[in-house]
Amino acid sequence: WLTFDNSYYTKFKESMEDEHLLWFPTDEALHTDPGFKPHFERYARDQQAFFEDYAKAHKKLSEIGAEFDPPGGLKVRFRPPECGIQRRQAELRAARDELKDLISKKNCAPILVRLAWHDSGTFDKRINGWPSCGGANGGIRLDPELKMGANAGLSKAIDYLTPIAADHHVSWADLIQLASATAIEMCGGPKIDMIYGRHSIANPEECAAPKSREGFGDNAGLPDALRLWFRNPCGTPAKRLREEDGL
Repeated sequence: WLTFDNSYYTKFKESMEDEHLLWFPTDEALHTDPGFKPHFERYARDQQAFFEDYAKAHKKLSEIGAEFDPPGGLKVRFRPPECGIQRRQAELRAARDELKDLISKKNCAPILVRLAWHDSGTFDKRINGWPSCGGANGGIRLDPELKMGANAGLSKAIDYLTPIAADHHVSWADLIQLASATAIEMCGGPKIDMIYGRHSIANPEECAAPKSREGFGDNAGLPDALRLWFRNPCGTPAKRLREEDGL
């Protein structure tokens, strides 16, 4: 069973010597670059600080490019008097219960987190308007995005979620992000103050096309596409993290 903790920061030296683990130049940059190193060392000392910052980053990533109804979103635990909102919250809670059962039985937390990251990862702040801007819109379940090289293997995660999507009136965009936040929490990570109510795109024509992002050759700019990590068009790995990933 995977545990979510700060061991990435406390055991990085041992991990870099493990031949079974793949470390990118950007991993090294996090603990050697003067700008990133203080944060790396802080997270190694203080797991709670890492959890707090991670929860904020996870929440932000889950909302980029999303279009919400109601406009401010809704929370699973909050119960306002509007009956329609209460029904939607009940569906989210029921879906979350099924997700917990799924994660316990299949031990599939990591792939659900990756799925949500990659659904959000098509967001391009240079593009105005939904859904062209990409982001957390459920597009990864459709072939134009699911078949990108950077999304290899994620069809398995979609298969895991499909029965839950069929059982509950929860948008795919919400379900994918709910699954990720639930997975983090079940692995011992922080409880993330998520909001829901995302619209999902309806058809493949609304997906972010693989070559639709200026400056990115393929994969709609998804950040772990091999061309970006290994050829590194931005120069140094640290510069790549700052200028392309916004860190």
